[in-house]
Amino acid sequence: MNRTYNNAIDQLDAEWPLLCADPSAAAIVTGWLTGAGIFTPGEAPRDLGAVLPELECRDRELGREHSDRWLGAVLRHVTDAGPDGRLAARLVVQAMLPGAASTAYRMRRFGHGLDDVVHVVVAALYEVVRRYPLERRPRKIAANLLLDTVKAAHGELARDACDSSDQPLDHERVTVPDPQAGPDEVALRRELAAAAAASGLPGLADVDPEDVGSARGQVIELLLWALSRRVLDRAAAAAISAHYQVGAPKDEIAARRAGVRPASLRQRRSRAVRELAAAAGQWAEEVA
Repeated sequence: MNRTYNNAIDQLDAEWPLLCADPSAAAIVTGWLTGAGIFTPGEAPRDLGAVLPELECRDRELGREHSDRWLGAVLRHVTDAGPDGRLAARLVVQAMLPGAASTAYRMRRFGHGLDDVVHVVVAALYEVVRRYPLERRPRKIAANLLLDTVKAAHGELARDACDSSDQPLDHERVTVPDPQAGPDEVALRRELAAAAAASGLPGLADVDPEDVGSARGQVIELLLWALSRRVLDRAAAAAISAHYQVGAPKDEIAARRAGVRPASLRQRRSRAVRELAAAAGQWAEEVA
């Protein structure tokens, strides 16, 4: 049965393995990265599909400076003529797709469907990548790319909302009785609550939009981001959300249901919390 790809991010994710199957693409990319000192000769993965996971792993270990180095090395080739320039842009876009996905669901307050918002965000991301002023902004590259994408997509969606008969905000989505929150904030809370429910993680099925305006909302957003960025796998994210949900069972009961020892359950959760805490700074930069 053929799979249907609903939006631009789905399509890019589906196309990526096909690009990775081309050994010449892997040779070009690893050549750039080896030349920039990111990998030592012979160290780089031969499979392009393994390059980004390896870079992301090193980013978590070495921090933003490493991210800036390899992104800068690739962005220098975005302006190359022909296939090399397209490959460089495509690699950076693929690396930024999880952040683009988070951006898209946060920008649905303009009244567009998610697929339309994703299309605008991805188009903006491509344009930002192609025009990124690397010499002027060589630091915090990932955060800058995402911030510039947000600004460009925000402007496009706002213009489209003004030019159409659609209302930028749906009335039903802004009637939460919170006197401290403006319409945009209320809409964002509703979108975050919907994204939490859609994640399928324990304890997030019935999140109240009013609750996500608190510190709990930041934790939920961080958890969803970590899942989308593959900082945590689903089991690790579930270990955290299940434990901190309202009315969570004691570890002994939860462990018995899962068929594991309580000590193993606690170790798994502690490891997930440490990984999440270590990545919190990166999340803060991306959503700034």
